[in-house]
Amino acid sequence: MTPTMIVEWPCGRPPTNLQGRGFWLQAVCKRACKTGCMEDGLQLRVLGSVEAHRSGQLVSLGGPKPRLVLAMLLAARGAVVSTDRLCEELWGDNQPVDPAAVLQSHLSRLRRLLRPDAEIVARPPGYLLDIPEERVDAARFEARCRDANRSSGQAAADTLDEALACFHGSAFEEFADRDWARTEAIRLDELRLNAREDRIEAGLALGEHVALVPELEALVDEHPLRERPWHHLVIALYRSGRAADALRRIASHRTIMRNELGLDLSPALRELETHVLTEDPALLPPAPETGRGDAGRPPTEATRLVGRRAEVTGLTLLARTQRLLTLTGPGGVGKTRLAQRLASDLWDELRGEVFIVELAPVHDPASTVAAIATAVDVQQRQYLSVEESLVEYLRGRQALLVLDNCEHLRASIASVVERLLGQCAHLTVVCTSREVLGLPVEQVWRVEPLAVADADADFAEIAAAAAVRLFVERAAGARSGFLLTQDNARAVADVVARVDGLPLAIELAAARIRVMSPAVLAARLGERLDLLEGAQISMIERHRSLGDLVAWSHDLLDAEEQEVFARLCVFAGGFGLDAVESVCADHGHNAVDVARLLANLVDKSMVQVVNPETPRYRLLEPLREFGRDRLAATDRAEVRARHARCYLALAEQSAGALTGPEEAAAVAVVDRDFDNLREAYIWALEHGDVDVALRVVVALREYSFRTMRAEVIGWADDALR
Repeated sequence: MTPTMIVEWPCGRPPTNLQGRGFWLQAVCKRACKTGCMEDGLQLRVLGSVEAHRSGQLVSLGGPKPRLVLAMLLAARGAVVSTDRLCEELWGDNQPVDPAAVLQSHLSRLRRLLRPDAEIVARPPGYLLDIPEERVDAARFEARCRDANRSSGQAAADTLDEALACFHGSAFEEFADRDWARTEAIRLDELRLNAREDRIEAGLALGEHVALVPELEALVDEHPLRERPWHHLVIALYRSGRAADALRRIASHRTIMRNELGLDLSPALRELETHVLTEDPALLPPAPETGRGDAGRPPTEATRLVGRRAEVTGLTLLARTQRLLTLTGPGGVGKTRLAQRLASDLWDELRGEVFIVELAPVHDPASTVAAIATAVDVQQRQYLSVEESLVEYLRGRQALLVLDNCEHLRASIASVVERLLGQCAHLTVVCTSREVLGLPVEQVWRVEPLAVADADADFAEIAAAAAVRLFVERAAGARSGFLLTQDNARAVADVVARVDGLPLAIELAAARIRVMSPAVLAARLGERLDLLEGAQISMIERHRSLGDLVAWSHDLLDAEEQEVFARLCVFAGGFGLDAVESVCADHGHNAVDVARLLANLVDKSMVQVVNPETPRYRLLEPLREFGRDRLAATDRAEVRARHARCYLALAEQSAGALTGPEEAAAVAVVDRDFDNLREAYIWALEHGDVDVALRVVVALREYSFRTMRAEVIGWADDALR
């Protein structure tokens, strides 16, 4: 069920950037609205009750008679209203002794209230209201409608949303039955109805047919003799897969026309009925606009992809012919890197319709769909679940969806992928996982470790082996000037063979070249072969698991480094130095100690630097999983609590900044750390810390409204329960 929120915008209507698709996103907002719905100075309203507002505050007009005078002047739209007509409406047959003088007193009060933004001008035989058009909601509404007629697509839809937001009731609501207001009220209400129909037509062109059905049902019920809403309703129902309902609604309209007017359907509706019966492809929704520019483009590779040319070529061919492609293999074998290269290579071919979803930070299966929708930038639509909104967005698009690190969410991923593929005919899904999803349409590509050289190979064969080339390239980055030579070639070949050519393992081993030679490294690996036991079924002979290799790298750390490394594993996604110092420091390690130990972990390739300028860090997921297992239960509870408090503080600080000039920066901060905020909220909820859970939700309230992050609304529901 779509969450219900309460309207309390001080100006009486929500900001236009939160309204759309025929419905209002409404929210609790006690303070003054600062999001664009409030204009400075005087604003006069006739699209509902006749009112005057100044800087968002309702202005008292001093009683019903001054209000009546203002309404009459506004209804005249700049024309002169005679003194006799004003007096007749004010008092009828019970005129005061000097009605003109009493009228002047009312006009004087109005002048004081309206100045300096408007002026009541005396002009024989009466008075007129001189006010800029943009200060009257009816004039703004008509201007927005004209703007919408000059645009198309999403721009027209957004402009019509702004126009319709001007209404907060029927035009001249309490005066609509008066002779002087009736014509103008009817005109404005008819324009409003036309604008609603135009907005629905724009929504149908944008593929919003499912969300528009309830609004159209209400519209044909309100105006059963208007043909255009019936036409739109039939199209929306047909495009929603409800052809039988579409035909039934045509039959309903035919009955109404015969009973009310004795007429048959119009030629246009009869033709539409034929199209529905014959399943005319012309009724299908238009293909969505494609091309996202560079938004979401995979990042430029920081290091060269070594030894994977054949895999990249083969995967590219498969992605063009298969609906579901799963890259599987042990952790650290390079599945993510290959998927990112595939996404990058297909970016231009698909005109930017490529979406990469990093699922490693998502630990709750119930959050899977929300995480995918967030990465694809899909907002929940009215009357639809998040998953249904995602399906509607991808339906008809020729797109590539990359779901990275799926193994811990296998069941939920399989469910959503099966539905997406069943309803989105032109969608291709690429998954990376240590386990296959098990779906019938799944094409499995096992990513093998890099090729290593035979023990008795000559120098040329060793140098040509992909695993050796990767080691040499990464070792040269770790120690300037490192080269493969006749003297060290066999030792290098021995190192990469002992780790079975696993790319991550090779990179970790190559980092040790800073402090030891290939021969020493090979000998040390030989002494620790017991750590590399435990072959996995899917691996080649003499393979060693990545977990064992990480354990070996972990054992090279001193006790303090191991402790901080384990604590770092409570973070989800990336994290900054301030957060590390806050979460990992305690009575045993101050902030300076933690920063020093973090630098050591970066040097030893246990922690990756994402952005050296900020700086930002992350753990590779296999390393993170290893570290979580090493974090003692008592320490884990304390560190997770500090993590939750740290990101609660970040959320509350950002909430304050969202209402000021630093709004964009605050949104960027929350976007960047959203995975950690999710982790903090889930931990608080699971451990009964209702205070932290509710405070996280409240702090993210404004952010969720501005970014349409429906996931936070779900958090609010769970926390309240």
